[in-house]
Formats: sequence, structure tokens, C-alpha cells
Amino acid sequence: MADVRRNSGDPGTGRITGSSAQICRYDELPVWKKIYMCPHVVSGYLTDLSTLQCLKSTYKLTNETGNVLTHVVPAMAFLILALYDHHVTIPGRHGDDMDYVISAIYFTSCQVVLLFSTTYHIFTPHRCRSVFTLGLGLDLFGIVVTILSVLSTFVAYCFKCSMFWQMFYQCLCVAMVIPYAAMFLHPKYRFHWVRPENRLIGIGPPLAIVSFAFIAQSYHYHGGWTSDTAWVC
Repeated sequence: MADVRRNSGDPGTGRITGSSAQICRYDELPVWKKIYMCPHVVSGYLTDLSTLQCLKSTYKLTNETGNVLTHVVPAMAFLILALYDHHVTIPGRHGDDMDYVISAIYFTSCQVVLLFSTTYHIFTPHRCRSVFTLGLGLDLFGIVVTILSVLSTFVAYCFKCSMFWQMFYQCLCVAMVIPYAAMFLHPKYRFHWVRPENRLIGIGPPLAIVSFAFIAQSYHYHGGWTSDTAWVC
């Protein structure tokens, strides 16, 4: 049996040393990590691992196994769908260059969020809080990028006949990436915004305001949902 023992010199970290990673319970997690975990999931955790041990832990059945698989498999599926879209669907429907660009943006963002989330779940057991929060920040940032890219696809088609409004909302979506990158990736702000009580406040209101403005503008631009010219140039 592997020699596993608690580091009594640092009770707040709950570190484990030894030749192999061991499954632990929620109450055995470091104090700082309990903030980010669900207390109702009482066991199945790994903690205090190095970077190499985190990579090796993907072969171990833990709480993160399902999370990793449910992100890796869809990432592969989206890659196949992207290739099919570019080589079959768009040419078959006589799409133009914009269709290829929008499709590439959409499928790339899907890959980004899935791979960022996979990275977070792989390195969740990491012993370093900075590495853990960076992975969580990547996960949240990927979600934001995907939401903005999906919104940009709607903008491209809803305002296809209005270059002004199309460029306005596209530039707005791109500009919003910068503050979100600072919030979730910069070490000065990351520790604050990745906390469960802060992340929803940081993500929700700005995206909701932009989405509402886009919907309202679309409604006004196309003359209402029941108009004969709605969504048609």
C-alpha cells in the first residue's frame, strides 16, 4: 500500500504526500478548495496533486472522470461537424464567404469552451490554488467567449443587410472579450471573480444587457416578429 500521510505542518492545505493519489472525502479537502466544491458530493475527490499527477489522474475513476469525458467527446464531435459543415453543408447550400467565416467562429468557440473546461477538470486536484483558479478562470472565460460568438452569428444574419449595425454589434462582442479576459485570467482579479458568489454577477448582467439590446434592435429593424419582411432582406 502506498505511503500516504497528511502534512501536519500546514493544516489549511490538507496536502497528501506519497507515491500515488488517493481518493478523499469532502471534509478532507483544503479549506480554500471547499469554497468551489459541492458539499453534497461527499467523496470521490483527489487533491494535492502535482501537474504530472493531475494528467495521470485522468485514468483514475473520480468525481472528475465524467466531467472530462463529457467535454472531450463533444469536442471531437464538434470537430467532425465542423468539417462536415465546411465540406458538405455550406457548399451544398451555395453558401458565401461569410457563411464559412461564421461557421468557423461558431465551431472554434465550441472547441474553446470544451477544451478549456476539460483543462479545468483535469487540474481540479492540483495542489496550487493559483493553478486551480486559472483552470476555473479558463472554464468561465470559455463560456463567455462561446456566448459572445453565438451572439455574433445571429448578428451576422439578422443584420446582413445593414453593415452599420452588423459591425456595431460585432465590434461590441469583440470588445467585451477584453474585460472578461481580465476578470477571469488576470491574477489580480481572478481570485475574486471565480468565486461562486461573484461569477454570476460578473457574467450575467453585461451579457443580458447586450442580448436584450440586440433583440430589441432586431425587432425594430425588421418591423416586428409578424412582419412580412421580418428576418428577410
